[in-house]
Amino acid sequence: MIDKSSLLAYLIRIFPLSPGLKNHLEKILKFKKLKRGDFLLRAGSVCKEVCFIVKGIVRAFYRDEEKEISNWFMKEGDTVYSPASFLQQIPSYESIQCLENTELFYISYDELYAIYQDHLEFNFHRAKLTEDYYLRCYERTRC
Repeated sequence: MIDKSSLLAYLIRIFPLSPGLKNHLEKILKFKKLKRGDFLLRAGSVCKEVCFIVKGIVRAFYRDEEKEISNWFMKEGDTVYSPASFLQQIPSYESIQCLENTELFYISYDELYAIYQDHLEFNFHRAKLTEDYYLRCYERTRC
């Protein structure tokens, strides 16, 4: 099994994990490897997972007439999902594709929201990750 310690260490730097939460995360986190060109999400599908990139780079893009417009890029150590699609569980307007061979951990929408209810301390992680995502979006659009 792939070592989850780098992801858990990242989460602990945000806010301590109780032993119960740490054990729960170790049980439910799933791992997958994708090849360059593979999709995490295709436009029109609902984003059902939030991912943490261990290795690789991904991009999000949408189609405008006949060309692709890249929205953002994420790399090792970043959390990846399509925000509107994941948070509202609606079809995504964007696709997320691997630019390199990519390894990541992921958790489903239902599992994540169960953690928010059952392990209230994880809401500190939620707040920090949301802030980081928002700041990245702001930096991309302010130029």
